[in-house]
Amino acid sequence: IITARKEYPNAKVIVHPECTREVREVSDFVGSTAQMYNFVKNSSSEEKEFIIGTEKGLIGRIAEDFTNKNLYLAKDKLICYNMKKHSLELIKYLLDNLDDKAFEVKVPPEIAKRAINPIKKMLDYS
Repeated sequence: IITARKEYPNAKVIVHPECTREVREVSDFVGSTAQMYNFVKNSSSEEKEFIIGTEKGLIGRIAEDFTNKNLYLAKDKLICYNMKKHSLELIKYLLDNLDDKAFEVKVPPEIAKRAINPIKKMLDYS
C-alpha cells in the first residue's frame, strides 16, 4: 500500500476486509466487493484515482462501469484462485440441489465455535 500510495499519491485506497489488519489500518476505505464498487460509484467527480486491494477481477468490472476513473491494483498479482473455481452455472446447480446431502459441510464443534464470529463479520460486511 505504501508503494502504491507513492506511485499514485492522489488515489483513495480501498481494500477488502480479508486484507491484513496492517493494510486495513492504512487504507481510506474497507468494505466488501459490493461496498468497494459503491464507494467508487458514489465518489465525487474530483476523486478519479483508486488503489484497489482485492481480487483483480473486481477492477475490470469497475473499469467497465466507470470509464472516468483510474483504477490500480494494490499489488500486481492479486488473484483469488478459490474465487476462480466458481461460476454462475455451478452456483445455480448448487442452489437447485440444496437438499443434496453431498453438498453438506460438517465441521467439528471446536472449529465451528471459532468460525462463528468471522462468519458473522463476513455477513455484516456483505
